[in-house]
Amino acid sequence: MSQIRRIKLGLESRLKATIPNEHVLIDWIVQHAGFLITKFLKGSQDGFTAHYRMHGKDYRGDLVEFGECVWAKPKRTGRKAMREKEDPMGPRGVQGVWLGIHEETGENLVSLAGPRSPVIRVRTIARRPYDERWNRDCVMGVEAEPRRPHPKMPENTIVLTHGQSQTM
Repeated sequence: MSQIRRIKLGLESRLKATIPNEHVLIDWIVQHAGFLITKFLKGSQDGFTAHYRMHGKDYRGDLVEFGECVWAKPKRTGRKAMREKEDPMGPRGVQGVWLGIHEETGENLVSLAGPRSPVIRVRTIARRPYDERWNRDCVMGVEAEPRRPHPKMPENTIVLTHGQSQTM
């Protein structure tokens, strides 16, 4: 519980705003706090993290601060995407809010900027300049939930592992 409170207070101080306890960001904070505890909290008995006990080595992934605005490079998959030529002068990434790491794949979870935007999984992110990292409107505009990462999905649809969905 203290990890959740620390992440929330840290984000509030960066944004200079209060995050209501009912906001969907709290669900993302809880998920991220669990990730941090699993990867970095050392046990009192043996001095190893849960990640070390499972994999035999420490976690070495890169992290940014929760709620930070980043540039994300979405995946391009399929034959059509391989044939398409990128605009050499166009943007190579999209703006979004960093919400954590996907536990199974190690991909970054990024909420795209804009109303009713989904949370996407990306391998590559880039930090923005220091004065552009914290945008209150962008962060508070996150509407996607961990169990429903695409806000346009029907209310009774939940997302299971590996991209499957189920209607209740």
